[in-house]
Amino acid sequence: MSSLRLLRIWLLALVVVLVGCGGHDDDPIFGDLDASGDRKSDVASDRANDAGRDAPVSDVRVDVPTTPDARVDGVVDVRVDLPPVADVRVDPRIDAVVDVRVDAVPDVRVDVADARVDAVPDVRVDVADARVDVRVDAVTDVARDTSGPNPDVDAGCGSDTQCGPLTPHCNTNTGACVARVAIAVTPANQSIAAGTTRQFTATMTYSDTSTGNVTALATWASSNTAAATVDPGTPGLATGLTPGVSTISASFAGLAGGTQLTVTTALLVSIQVTPPNASNALGTTRQFTATGTYSDNSIQDLTATATWASSATNVATIAPGGLASTLAAGMTTISATVATISGSATLTVTPAVLISINVTPANVTIGTLTTQTFTAIGTYTNNTTQDVTNDATWASSDPSVAPLNGTTATGLTAGTTNISATVGIIVGSTPLHVTGATLVSIEVTPANPTAPVGFNVQFTATGHFTDGTNNTTQDLTPDVLWGSSSDTNASISNAGGSEGLATALQQGSSTISATIAGITGSTLLTVTTSPLVSIEVTPATASIALGTTQTFGAIAHFMDGSSLVVTPQVSWSSSALGVATVSNASGTKGVATSVSAGSAIITASLNGASGNAMLTVTPATLLSIAITPANPSTALATAVPFTAMGTYSDATTQDITTSVTWNSGDQNVATISNAPGSEGLATPALTGTTTITATLNAIVASTLLTVTP
Repeated sequence: MSSLRLLRIWLLALVVVLVGCGGHDDDPIFGDLDASGDRKSDVASDRANDAGRDAPVSDVRVDVPTTPDARVDGVVDVRVDLPPVADVRVDPRIDAVVDVRVDAVPDVRVDVADARVDAVPDVRVDVADARVDVRVDAVTDVARDTSGPNPDVDAGCGSDTQCGPLTPHCNTNTGACVARVAIAVTPANQSIAAGTTRQFTATMTYSDTSTGNVTALATWASSNTAAATVDPGTPGLATGLTPGVSTISASFAGLAGGTQLTVTTALLVSIQVTPPNASNALGTTRQFTATGTYSDNSIQDLTATATWASSATNVATIAPGGLASTLAAGMTTISATVATISGSATLTVTPAVLISINVTPANVTIGTLTTQTFTAIGTYTNNTTQDVTNDATWASSDPSVAPLNGTTATGLTAGTTNISATVGIIVGSTPLHVTGATLVSIEVTPANPTAPVGFNVQFTATGHFTDGTNNTTQDLTPDVLWGSSSDTNASISNAGGSEGLATALQQGSSTISATIAGITGSTLLTVTTSPLVSIEVTPATASIALGTTQTFGAIAHFMDGSSLVVTPQVSWSSSALGVATVSNASGTKGVATSVSAGSAIITASLNGASGNAMLTVTPATLLSIAITPANPSTALATAVPFTAMGTYSDATTQDITTSVTWNSGDQNVATISNAPGSEGLATPALTGTTTITATLNAIVASTLLTVTP
């Protein structure tokens, strides 16, 4: 046993003896004094005396000089005359507050602070006559924490279960029970982009300056869940949602720490330029679109902000905004760049010459106060066709009947006007008839749909007209005034290009209305909070020939069993861009274009859910086209939708309705559409017969359409 240990045992024994003596009010020396030097009882001394009752000591005498000062400072040579005492046992667990007062002892320094007397179990002290120099430091508040091991005499802790509530953590390196002091969250003061994550760590600091990782034990929180959240399944993993600032905090065992997380605008990840493989005749232009995909999986049209470039400016140049102008036959790479992110497409310029323009829809009839948008399709010497709508100069021969605003005519008065499109010296035109037909009703579709919060629904307004003899219908979606009865539950757009697009905002319902010329149609939109379960891509499998396209659709399925078409809202991607690309551009979302023979997985993603479809591109060549229905007959007011099916060299067939170029031999009898979304739709204008043709890669098919009164 070391000399320091022996000294501590001697001092402990002395305190016990002193307390035992001082606990009697009639003790002439150690009786307690109040502030004036008077004696008073000391409960703490009695408690200490009780703690030592197993160590009776008799005839203990302390000889000290007398002094009138009851409280004195200094260190005195205290002589303690004790007769030999055998078998003195000091209780190892003293829980007492000892108030030491020395009566008439000069220059005795008693430093009263805070001290902890470590238990010394079963110590025998044989006290004989001794002279001891005593310095009493910090005797008040003598207490023993009996809940844990004694580092002086115990072997040390091995786990937290051996530690008490005041020092609940076991430092297994030292065997000491220590208290928890503070929690720190690292890394500190972070900045991430929306859509990305950052892993934080919670570190506990203990009273012996050691540390420990409590990331998995802590409760994590974000002060601004609109800006960032902490994944409950992955402790400390924060996800940036929207630009803003949040404090990420970790709490454990009554302690907490935190740090600031700044969420910045989402980062641009990639740019897709569409169309990916364009072919233009010399002298025409091609509008390219740049669509950016960001770190939060959102997409954005970057056409107006990207920096455009052509790799061969002698073949084609491209202006800000993505409009390419052809200069000579050849090939060039068109690129769009934002910061350090780029995307590209190929433009092939052919030497073909424009020989005619077909304006569609041809020979169409509309009612007053309604509109019609036209498209110009140019035919070239190599038998190819090209959309020259944006290259043409448009005109109405009688603006009093129907003036033009760009390519859209509005019926004002009953009569007929010619709508013309001119490119260079080539002119194409079609008559537009405005009747006095009366709008009797408007049908809004889809009827009574359901959409969860945050989703969109595209509504269509169809006008029903009558002139007293014939009943006709017309798409009035861009012409009507759209409204929502509850703007807090759902909003609906009247902006050009997005007319009728409703957005679900809050759980509830709203009546969606379409109004024109005093006539209103409506339907009910129900907004729910049902979670998104899955995305279905249709068709699930498709096989197309090289050089053709395939249109895919996306349907969202929700937990409440409802479903919603979300083709325009999802983000489309292809697993093999060398086989097929898929468009994210407005108006052509989900349209896959073949690049080479092979297979590609087409994926639609939205809000963490995704669905896939398999697309196979074959090297087969088109052999023939079949048009259905064959040789139909229709009433004057009834449109006929035609379908074109292609047969290929590998004996497969494919619906190529959207890939062929449609034409009507007599547009005074009926017109047929090549516009996206209505390809192959023939509209009768007069009674008679016309030849309907479908052309693709120099393969032509035809059928007769008869229009009856």
